[in-house]
Amino acid sequence: MSLRFVILLSWAVSSSSLHFIHTKNNRADDALQAAKDYGPRILITQDCSGSTFVQHTAIELLRAHGLNIYFTGTYESLKPQKNVLYQKSPKKGMADAMATYASRAQKSGGVLVFKAEPNKLENDPSIASAMVKYSAHAAHVYRSNVLDQAICKVRDCFPQHFGVAVDQFGSPSSACFKRRSDGKVIEKAHLKAEQLVQFVNETMQRQIHLPAEILAWGFPRTESVAYEDLAAFQYGATDYNSCDLACSLRAWCRLLMSWDVAVDSGVVESYLLNVVKTETVHKPPGRHIETIDNLHEVYEAFVKAGPEFVQLMRL
Repeated sequence: MSLRFVILLSWAVSSSSLHFIHTKNNRADDALQAAKDYGPRILITQDCSGSTFVQHTAIELLRAHGLNIYFTGTYESLKPQKNVLYQKSPKKGMADAMATYASRAQKSGGVLVFKAEPNKLENDPSIASAMVKYSAHAAHVYRSNVLDQAICKVRDCFPQHFGVAVDQFGSPSSACFKRRSDGKVIEKAHLKAEQLVQFVNETMQRQIHLPAEILAWGFPRTESVAYEDLAAFQYGATDYNSCDLACSLRAWCRLLMSWDVAVDSGVVESYLLNVVKTETVHKPPGRHIETIDNLHEVYEAFVKAGPEFVQLMRL
């Protein structure tokens, strides 16, 4: 079963349930009901899947629906170096630290929100078990263009076997995260084609099977939403992605529904439109010649790998 088929099937099933989202007349009641549920909200996503942007927007949408956010100091609480409670008592484990945060959040009338990389939940099942006990709800966000995810990992200098970051002259670069805030930095990914094809294939297969794994970890039925669809409201449909504002609105509603929020689509739409008017928004993704140092080599490898690989490229 292809990844595209699974994604389209998921969208078809989910979009058919969106007919009850318009609750403008009962928004106050719905928001009050939603505010009574203080279970943790978990964004299950891999690195370089737009998690910073998605978390920020999702948290503001939770607030717009009447929920208070309990902040631990970081939204990457499963990273030991960022989790204060874990650092104080590492022998108790990450699950104990997260359970303590969840308890504190519920007692204060707030909602614990954090990002969880799938491998962290897979390697330490006690974390998911602890969150399930606190009635946690999860949402799965993935990057449908896995090539972009690979490029991001390389340019951010995450240790990878399929590429290295280089500057405009092809020399090794150490700009890493600095490139995100400094528009003058030119950094590309020099990719090892064979290893890249393997990474893309394995990641696409992982995306297909992850929703079933999340269910097996004990979470309620979870929506899987593409980062590209969540980001589309900022710039609309492009030559590479047909998702427009209406499509992006549905994607955000699905994410919030997965977090057990009584969604008011009018509130969501109003917030998204306000972001476009008042904040610096992302530009649509450019051609891969701008981010891949050895584009021709990658293209040849993808042609051999199959059309599902070639369609990832923006030429």
